Amino acid sequence: MEDIVAIRYGFQAWENYKKPLEIISRRDPDTPVELYMDSLSPIECLQVENWLQETLEAKTGRKLSGV
Repeated sequence: MEDIVAIRYGFQAWENYKKPLEIISRRDPDTPVELYMDSLSPIECLQVENWLQETLEAKTGRKLSGV
């Protein structure tokens, strides 16, 4: 958990395209772990992103970057 520097999710409404949730690590920032959540709506994916960020910040005591 200490190695995670950012968690991000993106959605392009004009293309109706959901990007995967990305978990970016300090050791390998150019190759994030990608989580595809096809069964969730974009709003639900944003909720997962926010929950993960809040949970990691609470457990590590540090704010994640907005990479």
